[in-house]
Amino acid sequence: MKKRLFYINLLLGLLCVLSSCRSAKPVTFANYEWKINDDTKYIHDSGISWVFSTEDQLLPMQTTLIGNETAIERYDGMKQYLSEVLADVSLQLDSVLLYIPAKQLVFATYRGSEKDLVPSSYTPLDADNRTSFFNVFGTSEIHSDGSQLLTNLFFNKKQKRFIVLHRFHYGNHPVAMMTILQTPEGKIMNLAENLGDKYALSRRVLDYSDPLLSEIIGWDINKARKIALANYDLGQRLLKIKESKK
Repeated sequence: MKKRLFYINLLLGLLCVLSSCRSAKPVTFANYEWKINDDTKYIHDSGISWVFSTEDQLLPMQTTLIGNETAIERYDGMKQYLSEVLADVSLQLDSVLLYIPAKQLVFATYRGSEKDLVPSSYTPLDADNRTSFFNVFGTSEIHSDGSQLLTNLFFNKKQKRFIVLHRFHYGNHPVAMMTILQTPEGKIMNLAENLGDKYALSRRVLDYSDPLLSEIIGWDINKARKIALANYDLGQRLLKIKESKK
């Protein structure tokens, strides 16, 4: 048990070096207006260029959806918070498509190749069972053809925050989906009050820096993977529909 805790703490320390020293990144939005479909609970823009899922069939219709400057400016401090979150991720983001605070989900486009950031694990998307494989030594072949779901995990020790990054091709577009696992504390809880609930920015009321909770954290990471796979499938379906109309 002591040995296990040692390695968990060592891992968190290394991830902190990678993330906590970064300065906040400017938030650039793609400027979309978003709606929730009452039947499917899918979230889509007005032109249905993008359709996303949170895998929540009980998603309230009044859920806050942020896709532009006007929307995020309604909530004091939210833009600064999101810029700090994006700074945790070692990826050159292009623009934010959608931020769902209540689900702590961010969808964004990014620049560069999939090989610019070595994934910690990957999932072949053409396989029936879609098993994930750990990229332990960073030597596995990473494809740039959209045939893999790529996963990275970042930890900000100071903010007690994990960011689960999934990259996949949404149709023909490389997309980054970021799942924020945020410990509810002081500043975060005050910020969340703007959404009507001091725990609105936290999936769980727990300390994500506690190594004894690694099993729960692992469950949340696996849930994020399932949501990423669901959105990959949505992108493929939407692409087929568009191509069939040409």
